[in-house]
Amino acid sequence: MRGKHLVLRVAVILALLGVAVVPSCKNRNRSMHEGFVGRQTCAQCHAAQAKSYRNSQHDAAMQEPSEATVLGDFSSPFEADGVRWEFSKQPAGYFVETVGRDGEKHEYRVKYTFGIEPLQQYLVEEPGGRLQSLRVCWDSRSKTEGGQRWFHLYPGEQISHFDELHWTGRNQTWNFMCAECHSTDLHKNYSAEQAVYHTSFAEIDVSCESCHGPGAGHVAWAQNGGGSADPKKGLRVSLKRATDIDWTIDPATGSAKGSETPRLDMQTETCARCHSRRTRLTDDYQHGHPILDSHRLELLTRGLYHPDGQILDEVYVYGSFAQSKMYQRGVTCSDCHEPHSTRLLAQGNALCARCHDPQRFDVPSHHHHKPGSSGSLCVECHMPTRSYMVIDPRRDHSLRVPRPDLAERLGTPDACTACHEDQSSAWAAKQVATWFGEKRRREFHFGEALSAMRSGTFGAAEQLARLLGDSTQPAIARATALAESAPFLDEIGIDRVKAGLRDPDPLMRMGALRSFDAFDGPTRLQLGSLLLRDPVRSVRLEALNQLAVVKAEDMPERVRSDFDLVTQEFMEVQAHNADRPYAHVNRGLFYHRQGRLKESETAYLAALTLEPGSIPATANLADLYREWDRDDRGETLLREALVRIPGSAEIHHALGLLLVRKKQHGDSLPLLKKAADLGPENPHLSYVYGFALTSLRQVDEGLRVWTAAQTRHPNDRELLHALATTHFSKGDLTSARRYAKRLVDLAPRHQGFQALWSEISKPR
Repeated sequence: MRGKHLVLRVAVILALLGVAVVPSCKNRNRSMHEGFVGRQTCAQCHAAQAKSYRNSQHDAAMQEPSEATVLGDFSSPFEADGVRWEFSKQPAGYFVETVGRDGEKHEYRVKYTFGIEPLQQYLVEEPGGRLQSLRVCWDSRSKTEGGQRWFHLYPGEQISHFDELHWTGRNQTWNFMCAECHSTDLHKNYSAEQAVYHTSFAEIDVSCESCHGPGAGHVAWAQNGGGSADPKKGLRVSLKRATDIDWTIDPATGSAKGSETPRLDMQTETCARCHSRRTRLTDDYQHGHPILDSHRLELLTRGLYHPDGQILDEVYVYGSFAQSKMYQRGVTCSDCHEPHSTRLLAQGNALCARCHDPQRFDVPSHHHHKPGSSGSLCVECHMPTRSYMVIDPRRDHSLRVPRPDLAERLGTPDACTACHEDQSSAWAAKQVATWFGEKRRREFHFGEALSAMRSGTFGAAEQLARLLGDSTQPAIARATALAESAPFLDEIGIDRVKAGLRDPDPLMRMGALRSFDAFDGPTRLQLGSLLLRDPVRSVRLEALNQLAVVKAEDMPERVRSDFDLVTQEFMEVQAHNADRPYAHVNRGLFYHRQGRLKESETAYLAALTLEPGSIPATANLADLYREWDRDDRGETLLREALVRIPGSAEIHHALGLLLVRKKQHGDSLPLLKKAADLGPENPHLSYVYGFALTSLRQVDEGLRVWTAAQTRHPNDRELLHALATTHFSKGDLTSARRYAKRLVDLAPRHQGFQALWSEISKPR
């Protein structure tokens, strides 16, 4: 009888609501959200989960403004960096008066609230279907925590209405930057022809079907009595573990051990859709498919992460968690977080004690701090925070053991000195050695290899080989190393790349493909053609990118057919992201590599139409004009860009090289010098400037430039080679041998460096 009542109840709900869209979501395309039934339908049978979800951060991710949802004080003005923001509540709603995209003051109505804790943002409508996020936010923390105030996300910065960081700019557009992760079944729907968004969502916030997928099939399953053998119960994805695991505390370690090594399931990848640093590839997200089918995940890229994988830029969670031993052993997000309320399953050390024996770990003999103090909290040592959006501290989810000894060597943060700010990592390392012994935690860490590769230090190739050969290291770290391995392939061998291309982890296959910069066209074709058929979209697209330099006539018919299919996929991805300049730059680069120069020019110009100050589009278009023998156009383009972006080292460099080609050396040298001065972190700019000087017989001045740059970048091989060969040609054997010896010490298996050393070190 109970089953019959369930069927009737669900049938009535479907009749009332339809099968696609919740009635409260107005102006939505019903067919676009086919199969989505809305939270009210889910709540009829899942009342406990619905109650837990209500008022959670997911529930409040985006809301229409009202007395209940607006947290900010709309009676108090705010002034930041010379701009006054007037907030008001009127009969027609909530309003903000401030400087708009034309530099004049306008009044804007708040369309939606955005988030609740620890800050709330506000969205206003702009022409073309855009929603823009205000840069002045409400600090929703308590007064005792410093909250209940307006604040600016870029304090102390003068941001004009021309700046891309202005609230009216492209980088503050909700439709691209924020929307997918704050609403359910978001479709951006950008029309490049009209430059208009037709963005829609099934539900305004992050609701049930954001994670579980469209529910119509599940409702049908319930209508049929729920008795079928379908393990997913009519849903497209099951968020339960792929295998049942019994976790017990291992007496030897004091930590939980699973009854078996589980397969990584879809739960973590489902969360990664939003809780990761990634680029969306398509509107057609399919629940239950690998995350890399719909999104391009970032690796542990320089500038996003520290060399040891600690968070640096705003990278969210997945890239950190994927480094952890917990991830490798099958721990998932819901082992710590209740997914419906989004709250932790326990507070303080009690959460960690679910898997780690408190008698062993929650004691002074382990944490060496006073019980009850902040230093005794597991997360303070194993999940240190970094603040984003001024007031939002976020914890590093790599769950690492503090290694101040590693931090001292690599120049990375460490949890100890995050609290003991008046001390150094060396001091912290000494304290740890005092507590646990000199040899504790001295095992190899992938950060040593990544740091050595990026700085070119002694033994970098050996460190790289060690990392790639150690399958116990996190796949995301090994993939990052592969992606950056091109300069070292002469030393470590091509077999490492081949192994990466065969790896079952798609991140590894992507990383291996990115090493192809070291290969010519035939080698790329031989190694990468099969990956045009990879089951994961991100891998196929990377294979296409690497094979784009191969001429069509050099591809076997089967490969050409695969290449054309993935090219179509690639173009669909760029069309999806056509509101962003980089999508047009991507098209331009692809056409450029294919020798389709006119189409490449059109794509670069489209990028510059969207963002006139785009450095990649400007530099690449100027290079295209060089290849097209139209340097006159390139010079005009670059000179106009210098007026618009006078602080760009890349534009100074490109214009300087162009004038070298025109033999206008007197005009080129100041530009190349300026480029080197603006970009001291890029040793190649100094190398080129020094080369220009030596080519004009200003050898001593060129050597001075290279020597100064090599002091900043002591292991840069290009600079060392230039210094060795130029000193040798001058007859300064002592200096030449010093630099050549450093080269062979850095790369003892590099045949070219060995040959140079043999020549320079001959007795004279």
